[in-house]
Amino acid sequence: MLSSLKYRLEWLKIVNSPFKFPKVRFYFGKIRVGTPYFLPRRWYNNHEKPGYLKAVPAWWFKLDVVPLGYKTKWTETDYRHEYDPRLSLVICGLQIAIRFHLDPRVWESWLIYENCTEGVPLNRLRKCRKINPNVWESNGVKTDYFLKGLKKCWYENFE
Repeated sequence: MLSSLKYRLEWLKIVNSPFKFPKVRFYFGKIRVGTPYFLPRRWYNNHEKPGYLKAVPAWWFKLDVVPLGYKTKWTETDYRHEYDPRLSLVICGLQIAIRFHLDPRVWESWLIYENCTEGVPLNRLRKCRKINPNVWESNGVKTDYFLKGLKKCWYENFE
């Protein structure tokens, strides 16, 4: 249980990294926010089909800690963001959800920084930039999401 919680909160390492902290978004109301793909639910043994589980929508009480969702595509340095980390609390049919949102391209830069680099932060940033420059072009306008995701003090030192 403790190792599962450690895994689910691993994304909090972004606090001590050169990257900006995600924006916090709140939701309060009827149960509508997925965790991550389905609405909150509890899993019970299915007595009709032994060996199977039955999903029952959570209504009374349910706490979900959802980790940062990502996958690697073709190589071990090719990360893709899937969903933002979030906390969800269901009490008596109402839900409080807290989502930690960053642009997916910034999450991908942070994942490469965290999982594919070692050493002092500035060298890690340089290696991260080399692995994935994260510069996108649309309608002739270039956007550098790598630099956009850095904290101000690192942005100024990195240029």
